[in-house]
Amino acid sequence: FEVITFELWMIWRLWPLLVVYVGLTTLFPNKSRRHDNQWHHHWDEHGQEEQEFRTGPFHVQVGKIKRRHANWSAEPTELRNAIGEYDFDYTKAFIPEEEIPVKLSGWIGDIKILVPRDVEFAAKARALVGDIYIAGQNKDGISLALTYKTPGYDEAVRKLTFDIDYRILDLRIDYV
Repeated sequence: FEVITFELWMIWRLWPLLVVYVGLTTLFPNKSRRHDNQWHHHWDEHGQEEQEFRTGPFHVQVGKIKRRHANWSAEPTELRNAIGEYDFDYTKAFIPEEEIPVKLSGWIGDIKILVPRDVEFAAKARALVGDIYIAGQNKDGISLALTYKTPGYDEAVRKLTFDIDYRILDLRIDYV
């Protein structure tokens, strides 16, 4: 109709649209590629909500889990969310005599973990940007990686293994 003049060689001018498209597909993945999280709600004896998962608009996943009540059961865990806020107190948990792997990953993570002195643990944490503190070792800045293992970890029967990978991370694991 000759309303708009467009020739094939003009495609190179549209490269900013490609950057926008890649950014949007990263932020808002479609249903077939996303990890399926379910809605979970738990209220403690005081009526406070302990954990929740929310899937927001455009399937951006936000997760918040708080396990601080007495005698909760430590189980193998794998959680992936765009934004995750986790607060695990293993000093109040029932930890069976086995290795308990805990894998947390996503874009932005705010994680606080308490591990009792009578339980051996190993942790591997990676982040593009952030602050990582594991049992007295600290790293902050850009392109972070920190690995820690308690002295008796390899021989222990009852132990925790943390694998944490985020783009932006604020992690604190205390050995109390």
